Amino acid sequence: MQRKDLENKVVLGEEAFNKMLLLLDTNRDQAALKYELIRQKLIKFFEYQNCAFPEDYTDETINRVTKRIYEGELLRTETPTTYFLGIARNVLREYRKKINNKPEDIENIPISKLPLLNPKKIEENESEREKKENQLECLKSCLELLFQEDKELLAQYYSDDGKAIDNRKIIADNLGISLANLRIRVHRLREKLEQCVNKCLKKM
Repeated sequence: MQRKDLENKVVLGEEAFNKMLLLLDTNRDQAALKYELIRQKLIKFFEYQNCAFPEDYTDETINRVTKRIYEGELLRTETPTTYFLGIARNVLREYRKKINNKPEDIENIPISKLPLLNPKKIEENESEREKKENQLECLKSCLELLFQEDKELLAQYYSDDGKAIDNRKIIADNLGISLANLRIRVHRLREKLEQCVNKCLKKM
């Protein structure tokens, strides 16, 4: 599948796109957030698979899912993310079929492209990588929900420049609070973030 193949895809209208969003969540804002999380996950999926144009293949995947939903197809998985990834794998197979249609001598294949010997280990690594990606995506989303001053406070508090204790004293002085109260405030922000991240992960 070349880039020009993707440019010939059917562009669906706003009605189809809105129907897909509604399937993600009845709340428009939550649906938009979930859509963006899925899109970023798809981009990383194609990047990990060394695709030439990961964003184009992501758009192709979303386009296919949207078209199926608009035509009335029901999701056959527990979560929308799983369904999107299933379609992404179909797109990936087509991509690989295109680039691998010419037989290649095994002696000319780079070692990095040869399959690993332990399939179970590959699956474990994939699962762990996906888990970390999900956590990072949720953390980024939750950080965006904080007030700017709270985000800056966390960044300053956890800055790793070898002078953490001195920096925290300066932060406390600037805020006009004691170091103990600063720790309490940061602890509460962390709890708020953790709750947000856990809630986000359960929806994925």
